[in-house]
Amino acid sequence: MICYVLLLFLIVFLGKIDHWNESKRKKRKYLVLAFTAIIVLAAMRSWTVGIDLRNQYAKAYQLIAKMPWSAWDNLRYEWGYFAYCKTLSYISTDIHFFIAITALLTCASVGYFIYKNSEDVVMSTFLYVALCQMFMYYTGLRQVLAISILLVTIEAIKKRHWVLFFVGVYIATLFHSSAVVAYILPIFYFLKFKKKEIAISLATIGVTLFASQTVFSYALTFFDKYEKGYTSSSVFARGYINNYSLLTGAIYIVLFALIYLTIAWKNELQEADNRIFSIGLSGTKLFKSYAEDLTLPEGFLMYGSLLALVFQLFTFTVNILTRFRFYYIPFLYISIPLAIEKTTGRYKKLVKQGIYLVLTLYFLYVCYYLAGSQWGVVPYKFFWAD
Repeated sequence: MICYVLLLFLIVFLGKIDHWNESKRKKRKYLVLAFTAIIVLAAMRSWTVGIDLRNQYAKAYQLIAKMPWSAWDNLRYEWGYFAYCKTLSYISTDIHFFIAITALLTCASVGYFIYKNSEDVVMSTFLYVALCQMFMYYTGLRQVLAISILLVTIEAIKKRHWVLFFVGVYIATLFHSSAVVAYILPIFYFLKFKKKEIAISLATIGVTLFASQTVFSYALTFFDKYEKGYTSSSVFARGYINNYSLLTGAIYIVLFALIYLTIAWKNELQEADNRIFSIGLSGTKLFKSYAEDLTLPEGFLMYGSLLALVFQLFTFTVNILTRFRFYYIPFLYISIPLAIEKTTGRYKKLVKQGIYLVLTLYFLYVCYYLAGSQWGVVPYKFFWAD
């Protein structure tokens, strides 16, 4: 546990010693420092740190190394993951090599996503760790590889390279079938999220949770290989209510409320003013502005953050559906700093410090009480202690 706490404090400490968001060069420097620490800690762990790593992926890697390519379908894993393991096994069959390379690729993709999109790289990096998403990267290796592909592919959306994006999503599904939920992302690129959309959003949350079993049954049609294990009578089809689910659900609700109040509600009039201003610009200027300002639209971030909340709330009804939230939680790394940036006056500092304080306490609580049972990452053990 102490390793994770020290890592969190290192991220915060580094963030205090310079104004990292002043330039792209400084952003890169901070992210290199912070994610080097994150990657090293993940890469140096024992194969016993992480429930799924310990129970299946460590053994599967060495098994795949001995299997012929034609036998990939004998396992329950997608072809892309099989090919990934098989390719790495030509270099080394040592499980620690596999862990280190996977840690490098998956964690680095988060840093890249933050660098390309965040207003505040320190806050974004802090959110990745404090929201305990880092622990998911220790255990759910197939899914985090799929997520990593999508985080890089998001750049294609910003440039409206739709074919490239869909190819990226397809590749991600070859690592984990649940990545199909990313196919809907381009829709949000064109949708606005204003004040009135909150009513539609709340209604969607209510209906979705009420019809959770129906949603679950429909989702199974995408996962033929897993359907036998994920039936409506299995433990995966049930939700649970405990201290972790209640606390995490409450935090996600508060974070989304902050995003909504600052991005959708407070800035609607400002957006109207900006549109009026842009009408007076010449066609050449408009084209130049579009070419230079390749950012994710605020509506896109809002819908992504909303889906992170919706899938988190499935914890109470159909727990297995919460795995979809991991594809959308990265939008919180971007939208929360943006929301803070849009907060004015003395409230800006208060909100920012409040998020740091509350999420630090949340992280400490989860590390101490739940990190072992939830992800199997406590106690932490270095690979040389195997």
